[in-house]
Amino acid sequence: MIDLARLKGWLQGAFAPRPLRALFVGNSLTYFEAPAPEGRLVLNDLPALLSRISPRLNMRTDRISRDGASLEDHLSSPSLAARLRPGAWDLVVLQENSERAINDAAGVRRDARELCARIKASGARPLLFATWAPSGRPEAASGLDRFFGGLAAELGALLVPVGRAWEEAGRERPRLALRMPDGAHPGPLGAYLSACVFRSCLKPRNRLELALQDIAQVEELARTHDRLRPGEGPSAVLEDDLEFLRRVAARAAHEAGVEPPVAVRYGRP
Repeated sequence: MIDLARLKGWLQGAFAPRPLRALFVGNSLTYFEAPAPEGRLVLNDLPALLSRISPRLNMRTDRISRDGASLEDHLSSPSLAARLRPGAWDLVVLQENSERAINDAAGVRRDARELCARIKASGARPLLFATWAPSGRPEAASGLDRFFGGLAAELGALLVPVGRAWEEAGRERPRLALRMPDGAHPGPLGAYLSACVFRSCLKPRNRLELALQDIAQVEELARTHDRLRPGEGPSAVLEDDLEFLRRVAARAAHEAGVEPPVAVRYGRP
């Protein structure tokens, strides 16, 4: 006699799409933690946040990150070489140090070219995480946007125009604090905006209404940041601001002419 429940479970497992596997390679703009009296607090985990606010993408993310690291550092890293096994990843995200992209564009181009070649040889698609301008150099934003856009086109990588979205959001709603007080790392709203740009690039036709998991994730992140400044009161997370950031992210991806990878558009084997 056929066990229908067992058969149904087997069929669901056999035909369910496997997760979209993404490896993030970068520095503290990708992942950042800080010491606190009760231990270390994770203040920015872009891969995890993207996965949590994008359940329909069914993502499995991992990262190789080190504070202050550049692509040149990762290029010589045994850790990255070991992780780039053939077939291990669908997407590999490259995130460069913003200052180096301004001061050593030739070096960034050289290292990104080599890394993209290795990523493609492993069977994955490279993504270029275009970061925001340093807080003391807002005039560099447009130049960084052009540089990363040209580099992505040259290397056949998918551009993720986070810096462009940050510039537009800051111009349209300057009251929003996208950065932490250190001026470098993303605060809760900046981290959310960055994750939304990735989501918009991977799923451009994603709905624009604010989802409950988005609100919950940003509120949780804001509570974590609040623990660094006890006695100052909780940070306010306004749904209207999150809705605005979602729309800015979608617009930035559209303006950059981003096309999602084939694995995302048509499903994965």
